[in-house]
Amino acid sequence: MTNQATFKSWTDALSRVRVAFQHHSSQSSLVSRQKMAGDAVDFRPQLFTALERVNLLLSAIRRVDPTRFVFRAAINDHHNPDGWRQHDVQGYLKAVLTLEKHAAALQATYESNGLVKEDPLPNILSYETFWKQVLLAPTPLTAVKATLKGKGKEEAFVDIVARGGSEWIKFWTKKDRHLISEFKEQDSYVNSDWESESEDGDADPGQPHPSTSTSTSITANGSRLRNSLIETANVLVAVAAQVERPPGASSPDITIRLTRMEEHPEGGHLDDRIPASFEAIRAMGVKLVFGDLADRDLATLAAAPPPPVPVLPSWRINLDPTACVGLCSDILHHPLPATEADARRRFLRPADADADAVNGENGGESSGSHGSNNFKSLGGSGDLGGSEPTYQVAQSKNSRELLKEVLEEMESPVIELLRDTLDEAMRRARDRGEEVGGVEFWATKEAVRHLREAMCSDETIGEGMEQRRMRRLVGLDQGDFFEGSRYEGKAGVLDGLKLRVFDDDEPGPSRPPMCEKGMRSFHRSMAAACSQFLDEYYASSTAEPSSYPTDTLPAFLRPDKMPVPKIAQLTLPFPIVTLHAARRGAAEGMTTLSMGNVVFREMFATPRWRVKAWAQGNYDLEHRGAEEGKRTDHHAVVWMLPYRSFAEGKRVRFEMGDYSLPPPLSQ
Repeated sequence: MTNQATFKSWTDALSRVRVAFQHHSSQSSLVSRQKMAGDAVDFRPQLFTALERVNLLLSAIRRVDPTRFVFRAAINDHHNPDGWRQHDVQGYLKAVLTLEKHAAALQATYESNGLVKEDPLPNILSYETFWKQVLLAPTPLTAVKATLKGKGKEEAFVDIVARGGSEWIKFWTKKDRHLISEFKEQDSYVNSDWESESEDGDADPGQPHPSTSTSTSITANGSRLRNSLIETANVLVAVAAQVERPPGASSPDITIRLTRMEEHPEGGHLDDRIPASFEAIRAMGVKLVFGDLADRDLATLAAAPPPPVPVLPSWRINLDPTACVGLCSDILHHPLPATEADARRRFLRPADADADAVNGENGGESSGSHGSNNFKSLGGSGDLGGSEPTYQVAQSKNSRELLKEVLEEMESPVIELLRDTLDEAMRRARDRGEEVGGVEFWATKEAVRHLREAMCSDETIGEGMEQRRMRRLVGLDQGDFFEGSRYEGKAGVLDGLKLRVFDDDEPGPSRPPMCEKGMRSFHRSMAAACSQFLDEYYASSTAEPSSYPTDTLPAFLRPDKMPVPKIAQLTLPFPIVTLHAARRGAAEGMTTLSMGNVVFREMFATPRWRVKAWAQGNYDLEHRGAEEGKRTDHHAVVWMLPYRSFAEGKRVRFEMGDYSLPPPLSQ
């Protein structure tokens, strides 16, 4: 769903309540109607002002596209560019509808022409402050008006969950006189206890007596202070320490906005325990901010923000196993067909081919009963007429996949996209003052071993030049990776492509990540999550079957769900190799290049990554840079390019008129 479609769905939902406000008379005539009815004051003039302000607020909020607040993972996916994002902000729609209903209630009160016994304006001013804070809060927003629970029974109501869950913003709407009232009540208890002890003669003469003065009612560190503001902070801190967080994320920061109190009022506070309470709360690590944001213009805050800057990859690229294989595909290197008709000739079996070549399932080329609609969806037809050959209606799955891939490649060549994007990433890095020698491609030992085991098996993958590229990529053969490619001599920054293999020296106290400057918190969250998955997998694979509950593993890591390789005897299953690659790339702050999203899709679908709607990391790195006034071009964490299959074998056979299926793979 596009942003425009998402926005339309929101506006459609909000259109259920529409306030029709009409000016029946001028404000001056309303003021003249203010009257006393016993002890009740008619707040009709304030009602008029409240209606005017709430409708202005609603008008501004309705113009806001809610998708501006959502989390978008730092994943460049060329197939699904908007697919890796938070779907909505929990509680946002309900908050808007609550405001709409409040406005409707005010309108009904106004039209009833009855006595308005309570001033409606303070509530509207509170709504204004809330929505201004929503618009000012650091995105992404996870939730608004949410009750958050810790691991125990404690829970806390939070007005805004900002910065991807890393900051909780709570409103305190009481005035200082509320705290003073609490202090007076406490003092009355102290005085009562004092008088009781004096009358009974139980007071210890060796101990200081309680005093009614505020200066002696607290200890030096404020530990004896007790009031509702401190209690609110205590509850927030306790729940924040226990609340479920994404892997690798720290406890949320807490901000309390005191909307009706001043930190330094003219003439000072009426009770010294008020500023002492502020100090005690700050000592808990809670941030206090003051004011109702009346000085901030609502229309300006509600204006659409500038479009996000495209996220570039790092110039050091980590290849996962799908990229190690996909970059060697014949589709990326052999000259492209001149037309779509030539593309169909390259990979589709004609109608006069041997019938035995298209029946059954063999070598990954399951033909089955695929109707002409499947073929037409790829841009062809069952009867092309003219000089075009007539193709069989049923084509193998492999043929259809290869045709789809080559048509995609004709429209957007992967190597050119890779080359041009990395060229821009290097230029941007040099502009930041980084020392960049050239593009570097890295891979984990697990990924390289996975590729070598596949190549050295009896049932080899790839043929001819595809095999040569794989061998040169991992260093088994010397020579130019692009020799014989349509990009030979045109590879640009990719020239000399060869893998560097990570050693066992992990980033940590002894050395920083290799791409630390562009690292984002999502890198840390990704690395932590992958580590958890790997630890659980290895624990389950080494334990006795009856002693480890494998049903607690994510589905894609369960032994009964693990894909069985059709070729080779591989040391590690493909999902585990992918997790190793994603973990190391993220730990180094690199961009991991992938040409298949299956493992990533499964990983992000697990509950531990769906904390309050999405896996958002902790945003410490981004927030710290913003506070220090730094602007950092953070790297993409994952870069997904279209999948590319091995195609050389089929292309060569079809060019020779051999349309037979390959022999069955040994089980």
